[in-house]
Amino acid sequence: MPGGRRSTCRYCTFHRLEWAQITVWQLARFMHWLVEEPLPSRARGGGGPERFRDENTANAIVGTVCEFLNFGIRMSWVDPELAGQLTEPRYLRYLPKGFNPGENGQHRTVRAKLLKLRGVDSEIEWLTVEQIARLIDVTRHARTASWCSCCGAPA
Repeated sequence: MPGGRRSTCRYCTFHRLEWAQITVWQLARFMHWLVEEPLPSRARGGGGPERFRDENTANAIVGTVCEFLNFGIRMSWVDPELAGQLTEPRYLRYLPKGFNPGENGQHRTVRAKLLKLRGVDSEIEWLTVEQIARLIDVTRHARTASWCSCCGAPA
């Protein structure tokens, strides 16, 4: 994620932070800065509409930074105390399909990211009444292999 690396370096330089001695609070501020700071313009001469990162992008960038910091902890570049502050234990009450909880539920407790913005899932796209009527009109029988040209849905 090249854009994330540039953002991290620019943020650390601007705020005079040493990346190897960063705290959880500084990472949290960095996460909010990622969302609030406008992205550089893609136009050659500058200008153009302001663009911002969404929460999901900020989560991905900070997740990558946290993984790099965990690597730095293993390499003794970063203080090991930071490792316990980046994640928290979380008990999985409802297991994903196919997940093996182990004997006596020993794998039900996992390490979850502590720093996370509430991301926005992509919205469900609903067919309009007109699209549904058109879909019914072009359907010949219950199972057909053709595609409806009005909305791109299988007909």
